[in-house]
Amino acid sequence: DGLADSILANLALLPELRVISRNSVFQYKNRPFDLVETGRTLGVDSIMTGKFDQDGNNLVVTAELTDLISNKKIWSGRYEQKLTSELEIQNDISQQISAALQSETSVGGPPRAKHQTDDPEAFLLYIKGQHHLNKRTQDGFEKALGLFRQAIEKDPTFAKAYVGEANCYAMGSFKFLDTTEKRAAMVSATVRKALEIDEDLSEAHSMMGLNKAYYLWDWAGAESAYRRAIELDRNNASAYHWYAELLAIHSRFDESFDNYRRAQEKDPLSLPIAADLAYTYVYAGQPDEGMARLQALKERDPKFARTYSNIADIYHQKGMYAELVSETKEYLEVLEDKRSLQKMAILENELNRSGPRGFWQKALEVLAGDRNFSTIGAATLHLRLGDRDKTFELLERAYAGHEVTIVYINIMPEFAELRTDPRFIDLIRRIGLSAD
Repeated sequence: DGLADSILANLALLPELRVISRNSVFQYKNRPFDLVETGRTLGVDSIMTGKFDQDGNNLVVTAELTDLISNKKIWSGRYEQKLTSELEIQNDISQQISAALQSETSVGGPPRAKHQTDDPEAFLLYIKGQHHLNKRTQDGFEKALGLFRQAIEKDPTFAKAYVGEANCYAMGSFKFLDTTEKRAAMVSATVRKALEIDEDLSEAHSMMGLNKAYYLWDWAGAESAYRRAIELDRNNASAYHWYAELLAIHSRFDESFDNYRRAQEKDPLSLPIAADLAYTYVYAGQPDEGMARLQALKERDPKFARTYSNIADIYHQKGMYAELVSETKEYLEVLEDKRSLQKMAILENELNRSGPRGFWQKALEVLAGDRNFSTIGAATLHLRLGDRDKTFELLERAYAGHEVTIVYINIMPEFAELRTDPRFIDLIRRIGLSAD
């Protein structure tokens, strides 16, 4: 994985070359696939394939680059070196492929990437950290954080390891980051360490943008950071993705959809990008389009839990309560959350007994204290029950706690009826959003 990651990263820095994200291409690892069909799925003209084998203390690497239009090999190579020379191998392969691309496809210029580390142990720790980070679970964040910290101990000048560490702080839940202020400060300080080492590291700028958007509400600063990240690496799918989210939050939907399109070009098989794009159609007032996309995504990967919760939200907005309950149960089954399934059974019985209003009231009772039941979620139920004062009390609580999801309230269909209320207008302006 480390060699493949390095090759992808170096190729992505070749001018005028579009390289698909690891999240999409790694789905084909260790399984047979048709080159032409895969190229069509990923939207590419060429595919590089390779194999890594160990022969005693040697690492044997074979790789080839195939042009799918002409069905010809552009480049092929075989490498055999000591296992301790992994970084030399990846640099050699990247240089060979770069030279082949320049001569065969008229793509000019060498990769601009700096060597992130010359320490093989630090590099291996970083790759392992990325593996756990991409699981997007609390256990994964905790393991990844430890590995990134070890990588930094091995090489304090390893900029990407600091970005990985910042990712953990931004997305994980840690007792030492019990307030938004602490979390934002830790992410910012860690990213700045990366930028002090390599001011042109795209991933650092996109992570700084995420921090400024969701934790500091510095919208202009976030947009500037995302733009800088994209300028430095046009293949940074996360930068396009997160920038698209920011644009949607500000109701700049045409620009948001354009950046989602670009994100999918870089990472066409990404489930989070596809799901967020689908739900942005809901925010933009096109729930049927959003639903169609989510249903297609559900068929594509029945184990991707977020799809179910998003579909359930749309059913709730449409007043389709039987479907809401059914979809939520499927969601909890995917998560294997037996305790929440028991709670859902209680709510289903209440819905059948007393209808939607009883369902909402029972939900507030049953879900109270549940760590997965947000303040914003409770606010939506009180609004459905007609209690605006309680709704605003909860929204103010979410604001005071700087809860991440509060930045979406101006585009959430659930709060549409509040958009002309002076209290709502004042609230979104304090968040830094426009009331227009």
